[in-house]
Amino acid sequence: MSHVQADMTINGVEYLKPASVSAMFGGTPTVGTLSVWRTLGKGPRFVKLGDKTPGCKLDRRPVAYPLTEVMAWAARNPVQSQTVAA
Repeated sequence: MSHVQADMTINGVEYLKPASVSAMFGGTPTVGTLSVWRTLGKGPRFVKLGDKTPGCKLDRRPVAYPLTEVMAWAARNPVQSQTVAA
């Protein structure tokens, strides 16, 4: 995998947006799959950016994936392609 351009850098840490993580793997997993994985505790480690609004049940803070975490997760979970016979 070639060098991936981070979407943002905060305090020296490079981060990717969910769409960039999906694109990095050719669209699989999708942004929706990454969202489901976050609720299930699967997939690459992520962070929520900003402060949570006190008293708010829904956490709508933006999600970001540290680039180093995505690369480590990719090394542990090689993407497998599936061939379907015609």
